[in-house]
Amino acid sequence: MTFVFLSASVVLAVMIVALMLSNMRFSGEVRELKDKLRELEAGNSELVSRVGLACDQLTEADREMKTIRSELKAEIEASGKH
Repeated sequence: MTFVFLSASVVLAVMIVALMLSNMRFSGEVRELKDKLRELEAGNSELVSRVGLACDQLTEADREMKTIRSELKAEIEASGKH
């Protein structure tokens, strides 16, 4: 009876140690994934900022093109009247 109890205790202790090691490895993987997620979020934030800047530049270029188009149209109409 003592041998069975001792054997069961050893098996249980080995299982507990295995679970603890598995948990430590899993925690390390989770930590790595969180770090990668933070890096991606930082990169994403920078990308969003760049896209916003590009949109602002395109909007400004569109305004300038409309202004130039209006000026050219006015010049063409003015030259056609003379």
